[in-house]
Amino acid sequence: MSAIENVNDWKRRTIVGASIGHDQLPAWLTDAYTAFRTNIVDKMYPCFFGSEAERNGTLYYSYVSDAQIDHLPTTLRTFLSVCVDISRDKNNLVIFFEPDSTPAAHSRHRAAFWNTLQYLRDHDPVSKHASDEVDPSDPNWEFPFAGRQFFVVGISPSYRLHRSRNLGPCMIMVFQPREVFRDASTGEEISTTVREVIRNRVRLWDGIGAHPDLCTYGHPGNREWTQYFVSDDNSPETGNCPLSRERGASDSADGREDTRTGESKAR
Repeated sequence: MSAIENVNDWKRRTIVGASIGHDQLPAWLTDAYTAFRTNIVDKMYPCFFGSEAERNGTLYYSYVSDAQIDHLPTTLRTFLSVCVDISRDKNNLVIFFEPDSTPAAHSRHRAAFWNTLQYLRDHDPVSKHASDEVDPSDPNWEFPFAGRQFFVVGISPSYRLHRSRNLGPCMIMVFQPREVFRDASTGEEISTTVREVIRNRVRLWDGIGAHPDLCTYGHPGNREWTQYFVSDDNSPETGNCPLSRERGASDSADGREDTRTGESKAR
């Protein structure tokens, strides 16, 4: 796909399943996107890579209404198919979830986040790949899908202290291909200096110290999954990765926690 000429025409970069570009979108999504953009293009927003990608029109979007996540495996594959040079363009897939009718607890959004990743894992089109042999406690593990690796950021209105992860009225999952963190010209991981600049900006934006689970990909002791949906009070992760490594942990498209009620959906 060629670059979108009108970078503000975000609807043309909205993916649902195999379909790209949607004029008729739910009203809640327009409100959620507006709040997201307002935050991320702020000159002080910590992640300047994401800010630049939004301004350049290289971010893609999707959405989940009424907790219907069954289209997400195809949506993620479509996203990968249209990205030409992820290291250069810093393409992310931003998935908005329909806002809760009443404010949800942080734990409920965290559960919905991990249930969604489990569903994607259970419906991965690649039946087996090298990352299946890597334990999530390994410093080089990242969430695998379709033979690629993703750092997945959990964003929620339930964040009060870590304000950089509260970007509007709904839960958001941002899928960042591993290539986003590599220099476009050298292919090397972005430097420690750049990471520290971003984390200093996070501290300024949030007004709270860096989360203790933050580390650097590949470094001894690093666990990427602990950084996906962090606690709001800076308490460190002490458990195991919530993902089951066995395929079939999700029995069906609706066998997951409802992001609004916290109850299992069985229709």
